[in-house]
Amino acid sequence: MRVLFAAVGLMIVLGLAGAHAPAVAQEAPDPQEEKTPSLTGDQNLARKDELGLSTTLTGDDLWHAAKKSYNKGFEFLLSVQNNDGSWGSHHPKTPFLKDFGFKTGNRGSNDGVRVACTAIILKAFLRKEEWSDAEQESFDRALVILLSKEKFAYEMGEAFNTWGYGYKLDFLCDLLESDRGVGRRREIAAAAAVCIDGLKRFQQADGGWNYYAGPMGGGQSMSFNTANFAEALYRAEKLGLKVPKGLIEDPKKLLLRMKTRRGGIVYDARFLHSPRSVNELSSGSRTAAVAEALAEMGVFSKQDLLESLAVFNEGENYLEDGRKLIVPHTAVHQISGYFFFYGYHYLSEFCHRLGKKTPHARWERSAWTMVRTQEGNGCWWDTPAADYGDKWGTGFALLVLQRYFENANPPSRQETESDETQADPVHSDTGE
Repeated sequence: MRVLFAAVGLMIVLGLAGAHAPAVAQEAPDPQEEKTPSLTGDQNLARKDELGLSTTLTGDDLWHAAKKSYNKGFEFLLSVQNNDGSWGSHHPKTPFLKDFGFKTGNRGSNDGVRVACTAIILKAFLRKEEWSDAEQESFDRALVILLSKEKFAYEMGEAFNTWGYGYKLDFLCDLLESDRGVGRRREIAAAAAVCIDGLKRFQQADGGWNYYAGPMGGGQSMSFNTANFAEALYRAEKLGLKVPKGLIEDPKKLLLRMKTRRGGIVYDARFLHSPRSVNELSSGSRTAAVAEALAEMGVFSKQDLLESLAVFNEGENYLEDGRKLIVPHTAVHQISGYFFFYGYHYLSEFCHRLGKKTPHARWERSAWTMVRTQEGNGCWWDTPAADYGDKWGTGFALLVLQRYFENANPPSRQETESDETQADPVHSDTGE
């Protein structure tokens, strides 16, 4: 018997040794052989930026560079708007990009993502101080789509139509608050009602919203789209639109449960049962989105927002690892590129709420990130997603730059304001 145990033990040891044995060297590939483009992190196009992540432009130089990028971004949008006024298409820019990771093959998902892109872009248009005639015409054409009462088709397992409802509703709230919405309340309310009903039909049993599950599905809501849709619904109710109570209170309770002790946010409701699986260093984008939503809903204090800011700052470079990866979830911690500009947008939104508590260096880092990641044609993209990624990426980037312009005056202007304050004692902090 001892001999048998010894033999078995020896076999186990040899097996383990074989499992860790070095791989046999393989013949080097022919350099002349045509290679298929890599779709994972081995050939991440963002790697060329690795040495330039920190802010290398500051002050007036950054301000002017950001203004140039900003104007170029709007020029790009004017050049790629669809004939019907929308932005984005299900036609991939290159064949091997079709549907990777996004499952946008059905009509409802395509319509939803295209409308979401259009809504994000018009949100940036609304914040633009001055419009050219071409920009006015572009806005008017796109507005027809966002004021429609269109419902999105649904196929089991693919529910990207919710993004269309959520981001369209968010824009309609902006429009109601804008001078450009004056006299259009009835029209806006009718379009918003369709969005509210659509989000109600796809709300999950746990109170939030998921990616692919059907109506009242498996109770595994995602933190990020739950935050986006709940904030839009809350704003709609605040503006006097009729919203069922469960569409606000239920997702709010779920989002509060998703907050960790350090201030980060879990990916989805599954992690409420396995907290040790939470990767907070890569949670910056979803943490920013949830922080903005809960602040809007009145349950996040400035201290909560400062904790969220610390989480984003700590793991900011992790977001870069997923940018421009073709296949989602192939970067560290399964980060996907399509949350890159998304995350900076929601960071800028809640930093705007913090006011002077947001360090000037934070605004400059965000602005510099937009400047250095802009493409030569004026767009921004973090994932292809057929022909949508450079549309939402550009919209989000412009929104980030707008908050930077609002909150971070260039040093020359700051010095002027400082001199004026010193010359007039009445405006000093002490009043002396």
